[in-house]
Formats: sequence, structure tokens, C-alpha cells
Amino acid sequence: MVIGAATLAGALQAVRWALGSFMSPWFGRLSDRKWGRRPLLTGSLALAAICMAATNFEIPFGLWLLDLLALLIVTTLLSTIMDAMVSDIAFGSARTFIMTMYVVVSDVGASMGPLFGYVSEHFIGLSMTYWLSASLLLLLSIFWFMKGHVGMRRNIVANQ
Repeated sequence: MVIGAATLAGALQAVRWALGSFMSPWFGRLSDRKWGRRPLLTGSLALAAICMAATNFEIPFGLWLLDLLALLIVTTLLSTIMDAMVSDIAFGSARTFIMTMYVVVSDVGASMGPLFGYVSEHFIGLSMTYWLSASLLLLLSIFWFMKGHVGMRRNIVANQ
């Protein structure tokens, strides 16, 4: 059973990385278009929240695996859009500092995330950990959505 779970997890990751190598450039080009990066970030966060929440439901195993794969793909898209957004703000003499801090924070977050997940699972349980994660993703999505609309209103008022 353990070998089966590890094999399945490895297979999902392999599919994610294979698809990600095609999807990341496509998503990056999409974010360069008219609508910009913020709507794609907002939508990806909302989609990640939905996928994360769906892991809690008792659905057939095949659908559950597809949900996990969708979540992995959405995280690839989120990484791509975050990379692009940071590169947008990193310019001039601060470029090296900003990019270095982004990489450090990303790496620390990637290492601390599982630690927080294990601690959370211990204290509030696995199901509540998934619900908490889905809620945080949804709140981030709402935050970026609201931030975008406030920014658009300011631009409209300033251009009048």
C-alpha cells in the first residue's frame, strides 16, 4: 500500500511537471495580454480554493485523483503568474534585491508549508486543514479581486 501511494504520488507529480512545461509558457503569454495578470491570479486562486475544498468530499477515487492533478496544475499556473508579477516590479538597481528576496521567501514558504500542514493536521485534523487552506486561498482571491477593482476605479477617476 505504501509503495502504491508513493508510486501514485510520483506519477501525479510527473504528469504535473510534464504538463507544466507546456502550460507555463502558454499561461505566461496569456497574462501578457489585454486583461493583465491580476484577473488570472484571482481566478487561479479561486480555482485552487475549489480544488482544495473538493479534496474533502467523498467522491470516486478517479475523480479525486483528477482533482489532485487539477490542483497541482493550478499551483503551476500560480507559480508562473507570481514569477511574472515579481518580474514586473523588479527593475533598476533594486532588481537583484527584489528577485533574491522573492526566491528566498518562495523557498522558505515551500519548506515551511509542509511543516505548518503537519502541525495543523495534528491539532485540528486533516479535513479542517484542507478547509483552512481552501479558505485562505479564497480570501486571497477575494483580496486580489477587490484590489483590482479599487485600482480600476482610481484609474477611471484619474482619467476623467
